[in-house]
Amino acid sequence: MAKLSSLRKRLILEILTITLICAFLATFVMSADNGARVNIPYESHINPFASDNGSLSIAGCVQYTLLLSSNKIVNGNFINAKSNLIPVGTSFDSSNGNLYVADYNISTVSVINATNDKVKCSIQVGLNPVGVAFDNSNGNLYVTNQFSDSVSVIDGKTDSVTSTISVQFQPYGVTFDSANDQVYITDKGSNNVAVINSATNRVVDNISVGSSPYGISFDPDNGNLYVVNDCSNSVSVIDGSTNKVICSITVGTSPIGVAFDSGNGYLYVTNEASNTISVINGATNTVIDTILVGMEPYWASFDSINGYVYVTNSLSNSISVIDVSNNEVISTIDVGETPLGVTFDSSNGYVYVTNALSGTVSIITTKKIVEYPVTFTESNLPLGSRWILTFNNVKYTLTNTSYTFHEFNGTYFYHATSTDYMNISGYVSVKGSAKQIDFSFKLQTYSVTFKESGLQSGSMWYVNLSNGVKSGPITGSSYSFTITNGSYSYTIGNTSGYETSNSTGTMSVNGKNVTENITFSKVTSNTDLYIIIGAASAAVIVAVAAVVIWRRK
Repeated sequence: MAKLSSLRKRLILEILTITLICAFLATFVMSADNGARVNIPYESHINPFASDNGSLSIAGCVQYTLLLSSNKIVNGNFINAKSNLIPVGTSFDSSNGNLYVADYNISTVSVINATNDKVKCSIQVGLNPVGVAFDNSNGNLYVTNQFSDSVSVIDGKTDSVTSTISVQFQPYGVTFDSANDQVYITDKGSNNVAVINSATNRVVDNISVGSSPYGISFDPDNGNLYVVNDCSNSVSVIDGSTNKVICSITVGTSPIGVAFDSGNGYLYVTNEASNTISVINGATNTVIDTILVGMEPYWASFDSINGYVYVTNSLSNSISVIDVSNNEVISTIDVGETPLGVTFDSSNGYVYVTNALSGTVSIITTKKIVEYPVTFTESNLPLGSRWILTFNNVKYTLTNTSYTFHEFNGTYFYHATSTDYMNISGYVSVKGSAKQIDFSFKLQTYSVTFKESGLQSGSMWYVNLSNGVKSGPITGSSYSFTITNGSYSYTIGNTSGYETSNSTGTMSVNGKNVTENITFSKVTSNTDLYIIIGAASAAVIVAVAAVVIWRRK
C-alpha cells in the first residue's frame, strides 16, 4: 500500500497533463469550492511545561502563510487556499536574500523577497520546473525543468534567465559543489547525474548511478555527492574530485530527498514509502540510525542556527522536526496540503515550506514564541447542531459547543454561522493572555405577508398557519407573520358574503421574505337570484296583460 501511495504522489508531479491527474485536480478543486473539506481545530505546538495561560513553541510553528496566486500574507497556518499554482522545489539565495520557488504547473519560478515575504517577480523557465539550487560562486540559480530535459540558469542579480542547458531525460534534483564549482543534476529518467561546469554552463560529464535518482546533496566535509535512487532503495556516493561513484548505501524504501547537516556531518535521507529517515555518517558512509516520521516524507533541510532538521511529510501535511543531537523527532508542525520542498533562510532564521496542493508557502519561525489559548463558546443551538467558525482565515465545521485554538499575540477576525441562525462576527485581540469569546446564536427570521383584495374596507378576514400561529381578526388589507425558514400550509377565513379561490395553500420560506396575494370575490346568494327572477317574471306578466287589454279596446 505504501508503494501505491508513493506512485500516486509521483503522478501528481510527473504526468500532470494526462487524464488521471486532470480528473484528480478537478476533484480537488470541486471539493475546495463546495466546502466539502472539514477541518477540526487542533491544539498544536504545546509545551507541557508552559503555564495554563500560554504555550511555548519549542521547535517552530507556522507564523505566516504566503498565498502565491494572490501574493497575500496571512497569519498562522492557512490550509484551504485555492490556487492554480503547484509549488515544488525551493532554494535560498544568500547573496540577495531572495527565495526562489519552482511553480511546477505553470513553468515559472516565483522570486520571494524574504524581507517582507512577498513575491517580487515571476520568471518563465522550462516545462515543469522541480528543483532549484543556488551557486554562491557566480550568484546564479539552477532550475531543473523535468519535461523540457533542460536546466534554466537564472542570474540572481537581474532575476532573468541567462542560459538554458540541455541534459538527459527528466532532470529532477540539483545541488552545487562548492569545492569544484560544479553543479550536479539528477536525470531520473536516464539514471544519470549530469555535471555542469558553472563557469561555462556546459555539461562536462554524465555519471551513471542507481535507478530513478531524485534528490542530491553535497557534503563539504568530505567532498562527496550523495544521490538518492528511488527505485534502487539506495544512495550513490560520488567523489567530487573524480566524479566517480565510490560506493552505494542501502536505505529505506523509495528514498526521495537528502539533506546534509553541517553540525555533525550526517546525511538525512527521506524514505517516502517507509515513512522513515535514514541517517548516514558521512565519515564512514554507513547508515547509523533510522527515524520514524510522518507519512510519505519527501524533502529535508538543515537549520544551522538551532541544529534541527525539518522534514516535509507529503501525505500527513506536516513537518517533522528532528533534534540532531539525539536523532529524535521533537515536534510535528501542521502546514498546508502536500508539503514537498523545504529550505532554511540563514538571514532571517525562517524555514520555508512549499505546499503543492494548497499553492502556498508556509513560513515557519524557529524562535521560541508563546501562544495563548483562544476559546470560542456558543450557546442557544440545539445539542449536536452543526455550525461553522471561520477563524484566522480557516473555516472549521463544528458540532461541540466550545473550541480552543492557540495563537500568537495579534488581532484576528472570526465569523460564526449556522443554518437558520443569524451570523456573528468580530475581532479578538490576543495580548499576552488567554481569550474567551462567548456568543449566543439567534434564530434568523423572515417576514411573510398576506395581502388581500376584493373586500370592502373594514371587513374582517383571518389567516391560520400550520405551525399553530393565527392572525386573529384582520380588518386591514395586509397582515405579516415573522417566522423561520421552512414550509408552511395556511388557511384563509373571512366574513360571510365573500369567497376566495385560494382559501388553502402552501408556501416556502428559504432565506428571504415572502408575499402571498389573496383575492376575495362577493358571493351572490340564491335569495337574491329568486328575487331577480320573480321580478323579471312579474314584469313580463304585466307587459303581456297590458297588451291584451289594449287590443280588446
